[in-house]
Amino acid sequence: MKCLVSRLLFLEGAPTIELKPAAIHDSVTEILNDAFSAEQAAIGRFTDLCKQCYDAGDMSNFHFYQHLVKWHREGDDKFKGHVAWLQKQLYQWKKLGENDYVAVNAVKD
Repeated sequence: MKCLVSRLLFLEGAPTIELKPAAIHDSVTEILNDAFSAEQAAIGRFTDLCKQCYDAGDMSNFHFYQHLVKWHREGDDKFKGHVAWLQKQLYQWKKLGENDYVAVNAVKD
């Protein structure tokens, strides 16, 4: 979101941010699947924006959105991409089952 707001401000836009209520999930499975769906939707939107910018000859914004697509999928040197991380979590969940997945991934204080 920081990148998008910065880009809008750079282009002299007036970004507005609407907060949505937090989703309530009954299981870890729902959390992972919901997060994966949200990431796929964001990538789809950024991909559409890439195409619009490319068709309009706006290569600066095309590369900006292209970077966001790649970052969400793969990440960078400091951060593993959301989709890659979620795919790994979903794979582990399928192999271990929800109870064992939660036990393995529980944070210890």
